[in-house]
Amino acid sequence: MKRKVLYNPFDRLTEAMIQYSISSGEIYWVIQRFEWPGVPLKKGFIVSRYKMESDAMDHSRALGPGEGKSLDISQEAAKITGLMDPDSGFHFFSNTLHKDWEKNLKAAFKDKFIAYIRQAHFAGRGAVEATLSLEYGRVVIELKNDKGQNYKVPISKILNA
Repeated sequence: MKRKVLYNPFDRLTEAMIQYSISSGEIYWVIQRFEWPGVPLKKGFIVSRYKMESDAMDHSRALGPGEGKSLDISQEAAKITGLMDPDSGFHFFSNTLHKDWEKNLKAAFKDKFIAYIRQAHFAGRGAVEATLSLEYGRVVIELKNDKGQNYKVPISKILNA
């Protein structure tokens, strides 16, 4: 039986990425929970890198309780690399998106998007435009129809439903 590989638009975090981030001055990180198909529940994390501590703090404040925290990677790199060991069970991703990520994501999860649009009562109300974006480490989908209705939801709610 062939195993289905699920599309993930983010690269796995590597030690080389951590070193590059430190050398380029992106030492203020926000590390947060990452829920995605194929990533075990409560074992996935995504990191967002910032040069300005205030930007990392703004991001951190936008997270829900227990969703994530900010840190100075130049001080905590050893702790993170230790958790990146394959035997740890944890999965770390960088918030850098692949080229053509939106198109590929829409194609990979088309059926789930259509089902959600129908469930959200957008179907039957004219054309629906779906736009994906990254906001505070979360992929969100914004749905707009030609009646002026607008709805935004984290994509994890659709993909993990």
